[in-house]
Parts: sequence; structure tokens; C-alpha cells
Amino acid sequence: MTPDENDESSVRFDEEMGVHHGGNGMEATETKRTYDFEVETEPVFKRLAEDIYQGQEAGIREPLTNSITSVIRATNEGYLENSDEGIIVFELYEEGNALRLTLRDNGVGITRDELDKVVTQIGKSTSRSSENLTGKFGMGFLATWMLAGGTDGGFGMYSNPRGVDEGPFFGFWDNSGFSEMDPPSSSVAGLSEDDYGVQFEIFVDQTISS
Repeated sequence: MTPDENDESSVRFDEEMGVHHGGNGMEATETKRTYDFEVETEPVFKRLAEDIYQGQEAGIREPLTNSITSVIRATNEGYLENSDEGIIVFELYEEGNALRLTLRDNGVGITRDELDKVVTQIGKSTSRSSENLTGKFGMGFLATWMLAGGTDGGFGMYSNPRGVDEGPFFGFWDNSGFSEMDPPSSSVAGLSEDDYGVQFEIFVDQTISS
């Protein structure tokens, strides 16, 4: 299923643009020609991720912050009785000469429409105007690549969103976007129908010490 196949959008958050909207007050009697931005996603994405998050510790900090926000939303929306029911788990596994890091929460999860209309739209936020919440997605999502060795790598993601009839799904993030696919047989866990939230599976870059 692709986002276009859904009859109704399953974006559960208000999308927010930046504080300043240049050009909103300009008036013109006639537009002669429009030149749209065209972006080469790989170099721009790489520059954004690696310039903004120069420290690998951001790869832990930003997903943790997103998980906290997701659990708070699940509590505020009545899916959890209180924040004490929130679960955020970081687990590190040895697989041969590699380390696999699993990050999981039981918050509101991510829908396919949110992937399409929010997460993959670099610069969008869902909580910019809130004093109590950080962005559920937004620019902080880029930091996860720092754990995988930069934007030349990638990582897996499970999601089972609350409040929509989608069920769990799995896919892989690389610098071209998100590709939904069947979960790998080597997967440590994954999410069942009754396990809500988001789980990342990352093969940690070999330059990072456990």
C-alpha cells in the first residue's frame, strides 16, 4: 500500500512551517513565469545531516527525544493511562564483528502518510509552536544516520501506529528515502499487531565504541 492509495490521510499531527514566510506580503498583478526548486537529494541530504549533527552522540540524543515526545503524545491522547506506562528501550547486540543497536518506544508510531508528508519533508515539524514537546519528526530525524556511519549508510525501521487501521510495517531508510519491504529474517524483534510505536534497527558504524 502506498500513501496515495489511502482514501483518507492518516497524518495525525498539525504540520507546521517555519516562523518566517518570505514573500507572503508581496503583491503582483501578474506572474510571468515560475521557477521551481529542484533538489539533488543525495548531496543536500548529506550536507544537512553531517553539518547539523557533527557529533555521533546526536544519533542517540535525537531518537531518544523523539521517543519521549511520542510517549507523551500517546499519554495525552489516552492510549496510555499515564507516562509511567511509556517504554523506551535501547539494546545493543553483538553479531559477529558488528554491533546492532535496537531503539524502541511504545508511543504513537508513524503512519505511512506521515512518512510521505512529514518525515521525508526535511524541515517540517509537528511541534515547533509547542513549549512542552519537541518535534515528533523534523530535522532531528537526520541524526539517526550518525550511528550508521553517515548518510552513505542506512537503517531499518518498524512502525505500528496508534489510532489508525494500518498494522505494523517495516522498511529501510537510505539517503534516497524510505523503502517498505518484508522484515529481514535476521531481525532481532519487530512489532506485532499489539505492539505499538516505532523500532529502529541500526548496524552501528565500526568507528563508534559501545
